[in-house]
Amino acid sequence: MHTRPDGSGGAASGDDPEQAVARALTLFGSALRDARKRAGLNQTEAGQLVGLSQAQWSRIEAGKGDPTLALALLAVRAFRLRSIDSLFGPGAPAALMWVDEGG
Repeated sequence: MHTRPDGSGGAASGDDPEQAVARALTLFGSALRDARKRAGLNQTEAGQLVGLSQAQWSRIEAGKGDPTLALALLAVRAFRLRSIDSLFGPGAPAALMWVDEGG
């Protein structure tokens, strides 16, 4: 059984891990887009700062790419963010975590 910190099931009630990951990627992509826009950059410029093409950057913003921890850390530095947590938006960590209790 999957339980969120608030006691409800799964990453969102009834979600399986793949759905939770898809939602996390979408959330991350949206936060990355917001951070890029606040920094006044287009996708090509943002991609250059972290070593990605515009197409790769676009896929990640759309929640379709497979971002790495290294990308997140480079984005924090490039956009002068306070922490990596800011890339997941307010309240996102609790919404995305679950604990497997006995399989």
